[in-house]
This record gives sequence, C-alpha cells and structure tokens, in this order.
Amino acid sequence: MAPSAIPGAAIERLLAAGVSKRDLGLVLRCAAYEAVFGTLYALSDPGAEDVDDVSTLYEELLTADPSGMEGRPGSADAVRH
Repeated sequence: MAPSAIPGAAIERLLAAGVSKRDLGLVLRCAAYEAVFGTLYALSDPGAEDVDDVSTLYEELLTADPSGMEGRPGSADAVRH
C-alpha cells in the first residue's frame, strides 16, 4: 500500500462517525499550511545555507491568503469558491 493511500480508511471512518467534509477540509488545510510554513521558515534559518531567494518565503505564504486575513480564524469562510 502506498503511503499516500493510508489516510483513506481513516478519512472514511471520520466521515462515517459524522465529521463534516468541511471540518475535515479545514483540518487538512491547516496541516498543509503548517507543513509548508515550517519548511519555508526552516529554509530562512540563519544557520542554513545562505540563499536570499527563500529568506522570507514563509512571510509570503501569509500574504497569499485570498481573504487578506493571513490565515487567521474566519479566513476560510471569507472566501468561497
């Protein structure tokens, strides 16, 4: 089984237990954001190899929020697709 297939059964159990798709999406969105932010922040570490192109990319992630709320609570509701 591929590692990316592992969460499928857990997601099905969560949905069967009554977790809404919206709530599940918000949790997954937060996890993805934290992973990307952490990676970009680590690249900006002064102890890391000096690469100017990535030094503040983690800050750019905040300004990429289409709601303009920089990922703060309520930002997911501010922009509907």
